[in-house]
Amino acid sequence: MEQRRRLEQALDRAVPDWRTINNNPHWIAWLCGTHLYSELSRQRHFDAAAARGDADCVISFFRDFLQSRAGRTPPPAREAPTGKQIYSRADIVQAARDFQRGRISEADYQRLSADIVAAAREGRIQDPPMRGMGKVPY
Repeated sequence: MEQRRRLEQALDRAVPDWRTINNNPHWIAWLCGTHLYSELSRQRHFDAAAARGDADCVISFFRDFLQSRAGRTPPPAREAPTGKQIYSRADIVQAARDFQRGRISEADYQRLSADIVAAAREGRIQDPPMRGMGKVPY
């Protein structure tokens, strides 16, 4: 509990709007993407850093996300393209769990993650904001 409080205090100082970001569908989609150097999902690294209470690392994830979004304007709301997969929060969570449990190969999960990121951009995510995913695990 003390570790959680310290992590939240560090986040409050370094990234004051981290709670808002944590519920942003673009953040969730970004976490599903592959980390540049490890070829693993950012979500996996983020969760590990949060679990060990590594505030500097968690803060870096938020700052990297904000930097990647700098200068972008959100796309206008529009109908999802026909013939493409529409994902729900439950679909995304289940896919992550299946990958973590070895039920989905890494190559298949990377393809799925890329489509989920595209789905977020194209408005193919049902029931956003996706509360729960991308949250600091406590």
